[in-house]
Amino acid sequence: LVFSTVTMVWVYLHVKRQEKRNKQYVFRGSAQDRQKESERIRKILFLYTLSLYFAYGPLFVFVIVAPTQTLFSIFRILGPTLGFFNMLVYFLPNCLKYQKDHPGTWLVTA
Repeated sequence: LVFSTVTMVWVYLHVKRQEKRNKQYVFRGSAQDRQKESERIRKILFLYTLSLYFAYGPLFVFVIVAPTQTLFSIFRILGPTLGFFNMLVYFLPNCLKYQKDHPGTWLVTA
């Protein structure tokens, strides 16, 4: 978990630094598009990291506190949820686009 978080933060900071360096060489409209794309990627990285912590965070807490049979039962329940949360993060941009094209649509129905 820590390695994934550190890696994602490092990649984001590296890309952000590179964007600042390249900002002087691009046209105004292009820079705004790149800024939107960078924000979109940052949000997706954050959501993937959050889903990883939600699925495996309790496991690490229980391992440290008291490894019991209950721990393994909880892991069996929370383990597959990582795939479910990753699916939600993967489909979120399409749902947001649909919601933007069809105002008044609830995010879950999009």
